[in-house]
Amino acid sequence: MYPLLLCSVLVLAVAFERFFVFRRKLRKKNEFKNSLMVELAAKNLEGARAACENSQNILARVLGVGLGYYKKPENMREAFEEQTSLESSRLREHLNYLDVVVTMAPLLGLLGTVLGIIHAFSNIDFSGGNSAAIANGIGEALISTAAGLCVAVLALSVHTYFAHLLDYALTDIEDVCIHVLSRARSEER
Repeated sequence: MYPLLLCSVLVLAVAFERFFVFRRKLRKKNEFKNSLMVELAAKNLEGARAACENSQNILARVLGVGLGYYKKPENMREAFEEQTSLESSRLREHLNYLDVVVTMAPLLGLLGTVLGIIHAFSNIDFSGGNSAAIANGIGEALISTAAGLCVAVLALSVHTYFAHLLDYALTDIEDVCIHVLSRARSEER
């Protein structure tokens, strides 16, 4: 049960850490997007760059790198892709620990159950055999399997939540980058 307790603490630590990272990196993304579109519609490239520098969200970081290549749309597209990849890897950081816990927690619970059953059967008095004592021992042993499954479900839920947030953020970044690229290509002609 101690390894399962350690796994559950790890899940909670990763959940809180990722919550604050995602909150900081996705903060005021829509406000930034609106101000950037206003600047680009007014063909104020310096204003758009300033908006990127004044914001610390993930969208601003990606667009800030790409806007340096505004006059060269192909280079801008590559800069967007590279920075998006870098930022997404930063957001994925520590989520792999949740994958490990999802796999390992049920196995630890099952191991605890097997060890508990072995212990329950090793205490049998073969001359009389108390079936109530065996049933109690098996019941206690099954608690570790249930705990392992609960920890795995918690880890899977946390991982799914952050994976969904990451997908949503990346889709939003792609939409804005495509819009900026199409605007740059139309101005190039």
